[in-house]
Amino acid sequence: MAKIRTWFGDSPGYNTASQGRKAVKEFKAQGYDAIKAYNLNREVYFAVADESKKQNIPMIGHLASELSLEDLYHSGQSQLAHVEEITKATIRDFGGLGYDNTEEYITYLRKNANGIAIKLKENNITISSTIWLMESLPKQKFDLHNFLKSIELPYQNPGILERSKIAKGWLPGNNNYENSDIKNDPDKIKKSQLFWKTYVQAIHIMTKALADNQVTIIAGTDSNTAGVVAGFSLHDELESLSKSGLSTTQVLQAATLAPAKWMQSDAGKIEVGYRADLVLLEKNPIEDIRNTKSIHTIITNGRLLGRKELDKILQSIKEVNNKSRKKSIDKFVN
Repeated sequence: MAKIRTWFGDSPGYNTASQGRKAVKEFKAQGYDAIKAYNLNREVYFAVADESKKQNIPMIGHLASELSLEDLYHSGQSQLAHVEEITKATIRDFGGLGYDNTEEYITYLRKNANGIAIKLKENNITISSTIWLMESLPKQKFDLHNFLKSIELPYQNPGILERSKIAKGWLPGNNNYENSDIKNDPDKIKKSQLFWKTYVQAIHIMTKALADNQVTIIAGTDSNTAGVVAGFSLHDELESLSKSGLSTTQVLQAATLAPAKWMQSDAGKIEVGYRADLVLLEKNPIEDIRNTKSIHTIITNGRLLGRKELDKILQSIKEVNNKSRKKSIDKFVN
């Protein structure tokens, strides 16, 4: 972070309502499309939300731990960064989740998930999914070596993959999610595994409730977070949405029409007057969502890229990454 600050300056921090309001006005004047809330205290959060309404700029992003779902419903925030943040809020409302109350928490969540989704729908709050990352956490925590072998590691930027001045890294010994501190304690491992299994189950329950109640879900991955390879991770996310109970049509809309509508973009569907960016597939994704990986041709910005050209692009990425690599990843590549 110290290196980044020498390039871009310190991250802005706002501790008072007046500071938050001033920042919204300044960002609006600079032409930003939205204000992203992150780790704001209660006073600043509501000041930013109110000023965003006045300046007609959407407030999106995260829900701080001192805020409740009721706060979110009435804030005017139009998008929430992850399904996980809803789940965390339910855990706070429940009184905390541990290895010894997992069944009680799941019962509580099942009872309340639809009601939460209905309120999100009523307040027109869009949810970015980020489910696959949550599903990956138990694997990264307890079987990191095999997890790394399961993802498209050669395509990940080595500057992010390896520990450096600007990144903590994904590899064993540096990975934030790795449970290295309990690896020699079977009892702690068992309890931690139960907690994370429940956590992921809760993400699935909440996602299904959102879909059942027509809450707008947009497919998000948090790419470049440990384990999340940009591009490839979107296909993983689509599978996770499908496993959570969304229909294949709902899943495809979460990656196309839904985000385009939310961003008021001329994309997301094939229609006169819309951008002609297309992904042409060999197999039907309606029959199996995994068929989104069967890419034959891409049309983007008026350029047609066939499979041979796409493969050349992928190969060049691997070659460039290998040239700048400081640590071998051979043992993590099948």
